[in-house]
Amino acid sequence: MGREVQRVPLNFKWPLGKHWAGYINPYFEKKCPECGGDGLTNAGRVLEELAIELAYRLPTRPGGKEVCEAFGFEPEPWRTSTFFDRGSVWKKLNEWGDFKDLIECPHCDGNYVDPEFVEDFENWQAIAPPNGDGWQLWETVSSGSPITPVFETPEELAEYCATSKGEWFGGHYAKQMDYEKWLIFIKREGWAASAVSGEDGLMVGTAYAAERLKEDG
Repeated sequence: MGREVQRVPLNFKWPLGKHWAGYINPYFEKKCPECGGDGLTNAGRVLEELAIELAYRLPTRPGGKEVCEAFGFEPEPWRTSTFFDRGSVWKKLNEWGDFKDLIECPHCDGNYVDPEFVEDFENWQAIAPPNGDGWQLWETVSSGSPITPVFETPEELAEYCATSKGEWFGGHYAKQMDYEKWLIFIKREGWAASAVSGEDGLMVGTAYAAERLKEDG
């Protein structure tokens, strides 16, 4: 999940911010009729709520952080002291016992998809955007969508990214990225995670990649 440079035709016209159809598995919409597509039993939904409570709500309440730590839920290094990882809660619950048969929908085995379409779902292959001479930046936080126009050169794309006021280029991107870093990332890296935790705190992935490449020469 993050940012990715795509080489597409100069006349590529896919709408900005719209998920690329070739990256969306159509069988994902074939939800299990028994669980409605969440892969859980009623008991599983209760545990899900418990996980949410422990992961997000309880740590923000007075004394909540201490309760979570007493149960062995430690925050990941890049998270704030009041933000606990939901996945770690599920991991801890599984350490306390085997909940698989209790929580997973017996009709789809917790796979979300209608068993009738599971084979189609698993055999589906993504179709990448058409290749070309243009330069375009995509977000990969979702299934993937373009977030800039198509440019003829990497320099033009870097200039757009460095000066854009759009929603994808504000916040930490505006603070940590400039034209030089964008150009290094676009020409030499091409993909970066959304964020990376380092000694200096949280960095956007593009800035981390660009600075690493600058150090390496």
